[in-house]
Amino acid sequence: MSVLEARVTGSKISIGSSSWPESIKKNYLLVDKSFILPQVIENGDPIIVIRPRRSGKSMFLSMSNDFFEVPRDETLEDKRARYRDTIVGAIPGFIDEHCGRYPVIWFDLKASDALPPWHIAYLFAARS
Repeated sequence: MSVLEARVTGSKISIGSSSWPESIKKNYLLVDKSFILPQVIENGDPIIVIRPRRSGKSMFLSMSNDFFEVPRDETLEDKRARYRDTIVGAIPGFIDEHCGRYPVIWFDLKASDALPPWHIAYLFAARS
């Protein structure tokens, strides 16, 4: 699947939301970038997402987190149903094999006022 084949879904415009599950639930207008998920699995290397402002970085990371994370507040089947109509839903067995199967560590540095980003980076560097 190429970038040119990305699908647009939903009917309402969201302002300020970067939560994939919320956007699906509320039928917000989205660009389906789920075609990147198989590349994340195949590559296996750390990913650095560098794009201009307002290009969907946070939404993509929210979708990735939601897709891979072991479900906490819902059943695995409910989580998988959210992806059946996406681009990865057309890849045989991909959802069943990967959706909800991995522990995910999520850091949202833009929401944290407690520590500046350089301090958090220092803490991680000191442990490695």
